[in-house]
Amino acid sequence: MKRRTYASYFRTNYTQADLTASVNLKSLLFGVNKMKRWKIDGYTGAGIIWYDAQAFELGTGRLRREAQNQSDLVIPIGLAIHYELSPRFDIGLEFRANRVN
Repeated sequence: MKRRTYASYFRTNYTQADLTASVNLKSLLFGVNKMKRWKIDGYTGAGIIWYDAQAFELGTGRLRREAQNQSDLVIPIGLAIHYELSPRFDIGLEFRANRVN
């Protein structure tokens, strides 16, 4: 990501592990008998993310800041919408946001 606001660009490597729980929103909001082929699930959880990050100066590429072997709490929040094509196959979209301090 390159931003003129900070006159820097950033590079990072990360690994994340989390435990999530999901809720069937379709059954809660619409009941079991409506929209039989659709599945709508919401989920959230908690986990940990490990990362290394470097900030480089735009133009010169000089290293400005560095964070090595850092970890932080992560809260994943998501929504999944699936359509059942057959009893064995479905197609869907999932949106997930990870909240990190």
